[in-house]
Amino acid sequence: MVVPKDLQGLVGKKEMRYSLKTGYLGEAKYKARLLAGQVQRVFKYVRKGYFALSTLSDEKIKQLVSKYTSDFLEDLEESYYNSEKPQFNTARDYDEHTGGALDYYKEITAKRLGMGDYGPVEGKVADLLEKNGIDPIDKETVPYIKLCREMYRADIGLLEVEKRHLKGDFSYQNELPDIFPDFLEKPAERDSQTARLSEVIRHYVAENEKSNWDEKSRQEIESSLNLFMKVMGDVSIKSISRRQVSKFRDTLQKLPPNMNKVKKYRDKSIQQILEMDIDKTLSSRTINKIMGRVVTLFNHALKHEFIKGQNPATDMKLPLGKWEDDNRAPFTNHDLEKLMLSNEYINDKHGKSYQFWTPIIALFTGMRQNEIAQLHLDDIKCDEDGIWIIDVNAKGKKKVKTKAGIRKVPIHPFIVNELKLPEYVEKLKGRGEKRLFPELKKSRDGYAKSVSQWFNLRYKVRCGIKEDSDGRMKDFHSFRTTIINHLQRKKVPFDMLKQLVGHSKGKDVTQVFYTDRYTPKELLEDIVSKVDYGIDLSHLKNSRFVPR
Repeated sequence: MVVPKDLQGLVGKKEMRYSLKTGYLGEAKYKARLLAGQVQRVFKYVRKGYFALSTLSDEKIKQLVSKYTSDFLEDLEESYYNSEKPQFNTARDYDEHTGGALDYYKEITAKRLGMGDYGPVEGKVADLLEKNGIDPIDKETVPYIKLCREMYRADIGLLEVEKRHLKGDFSYQNELPDIFPDFLEKPAERDSQTARLSEVIRHYVAENEKSNWDEKSRQEIESSLNLFMKVMGDVSIKSISRRQVSKFRDTLQKLPPNMNKVKKYRDKSIQQILEMDIDKTLSSRTINKIMGRVVTLFNHALKHEFIKGQNPATDMKLPLGKWEDDNRAPFTNHDLEKLMLSNEYINDKHGKSYQFWTPIIALFTGMRQNEIAQLHLDDIKCDEDGIWIIDVNAKGKKKVKTKAGIRKVPIHPFIVNELKLPEYVEKLKGRGEKRLFPELKKSRDGYAKSVSQWFNLRYKVRCGIKEDSDGRMKDFHSFRTTIINHLQRKKVPFDMLKQLVGHSKGKDVTQVFYTDRYTPKELLEDIVSKVDYGIDLSHLKNSRFVPR
């Protein structure tokens, strides 16, 4: 980070460089944001003339916390021997309720440390500074935050000591150097059974990212697991109980989507976000994806003996509706009139070919956004029965969502005969093109990014499309929900509909083992030909994207 010119003389540097001590992009971005915020606060207070931060060095913080710890231990010993009758001097006399309370406070303290919630420790910090003759320090400075964090760390250790002390177990006295490591000292190599959550996440990512994950998968998995750690705190993984994982799931239901992208949430703690007015929360499907990744992390921890026993995160997914598209509402006929009779379609104002074709193909086939965006010209062909089809496959760099997504989709006669898609394909081949939409570029999520941004952020807004009355959103994926809903109302065979849109058939024995896939001819005659929304689309034939 470049030091502002007006501060370079005071700081003594032109730029500040710090190692993030990680090779993982997701963790690096998270740490960089926190560090950048801290540095900006330093600049702010240097400008205001607050130089108290220079009086509280890392060594001084270490001394203060050490003094706090030793005073507590002395008081603990004194209270034990000065009472008329020593309490809890054997394990038999130990009150399990008291021990449970200490465990609870230890858990809460660890969470506050992980979330950066320093309010509860501020009183102790103020007393500590006063006892040691140090003037109050501004709460937004880096040294103050460091002191709060070290006090929390000390309290976590002291709660464990107090619990063992109450049991009459004084063996902790030989372990104090391990319970209270020096400030900023590099942690000793830990036994796998005491590994922190961050360590297990790094181990899990390192094992999988080179072989099993593409870039998108790695980023999404790391994001989910970093969120888990942000809520739980960087605690010992073996300390995480099923009840805590359940609370994490409950917390997810209160959080907004895209917390790292939306400015008002980006640099806030989980607690701060929960205290805000949140208009939209994470969908059940997104929560289940996150929970699934947490389950997989704990499976990894079991496999590599970071923990023993059972996975504390299993069977915690939220119930979903029958279709994967339940969180998208279908377009009404009034919506379709707005979309297909817009100024762009009526007056042929679409600037790109994908803007003309992708909604039409989605409306008549139910194909997914990326399935359409990634199409090659060779995927559009006539089969042995003379049926024009779109071959949805995973050849080359193309992707399908599931195995059931690999299919042959018959093209509706309106698209073949009136909009002349086969002729348009031949025209592109004559130009030397390979893909149906050569203007679309591949990104992390495939080829559909531009389609999504154009339709969801601009086009549907111009057309006045709003969410359904029950709160379900309407976006490009709603074309898929629309054709499913449309054909279900026409009582088409359910298994044929599932094949058309690329849903798996389930585990019914007759479907899995004995039923062959329907031919494109059968799908065309029995269901695709029945797609008729009752809207006059004849004006589409006048588009420059339709061959004359």
